[in-house]
This record gives sequence, structure tokens and C-alpha cells, in this order.
Amino acid sequence: MAGRPRPGRTHSSSILFKQNGAPVRFAFQAPEIKYFTAPILTAFAKSDDSVSCQHHYHTALCAHLGGALEIIKGYHDAKPARAHAWEEGKAARECKMIEVWKLEEKQSDVAFALNAFSDAIRQRSDQSLR
Repeated sequence: MAGRPRPGRTHSSSILFKQNGAPVRFAFQAPEIKYFTAPILTAFAKSDDSVSCQHHYHTALCAHLGGALEIIKGYHDAKPARAHAWEEGKAARECKMIEVWKLEEKQSDVAFALNAFSDAIRQRSDQSLR
């Protein structure tokens, strides 16, 4: 490859592949990471510091990965619901109904799917992991 390295690319020479007797140079695009998440709701956090821990984690990821990371946030929807209580040896339909909280993460799945589709048709993605 001729020319200067482009920003965001790392150049490496191969000891296995040669062209005209010289090691072949490969350019690797720095990975671009899209992280899909939703902020923790304080009322449902496992501990008092869960919200701040998540914030510090996201801050550390951004500091480490810089512009290669995009955090895409959804949200949580919490509402009362009814569910069957668990009772040993009984089918769910035989158990009493109780009031519970129904907590759902919203928009993360849809945002992931739309971003994966968009990146694929633009040929901007090698992998999509969930």
C-alpha cells in the first residue's frame, strides 16, 4: 500500500505474505463500537451505588476508546403488573395471582436492529454482536 496512513488506521507488515519480495502491508481500520444500553433506574437498582457505577463505567469506556465508542441509550419502562406466584409442585395456573413490577428495557433492541441494518447496507460493519 502506498501513501501515508490514514487517521484511524493501523499499518502492519506481514512476515507471511510477500509481494515482489517485500512484506505486504495491511491497513486495519480501528474498530468502531456502538454500545446499546439503558440507564439504571434508582428504584430498581441492586445497590445504592449502581447508578453511579454505571455512569463511571460509561465514562471509563469513553476515556479508553475515545471516538471509537458511541453509547446509544434507551430507557426502562416500569409499571405494575399481575403474575402467578411460584408454589412448589403446582402449575402456574393453579397458583394465586400477585402484584409485581414489570420492568422492561425499551428502544435498545430496536436501535440495535436499525443500526445493524443501516451499517450492513452501507457496508460499514464487519460484525454485529448482541
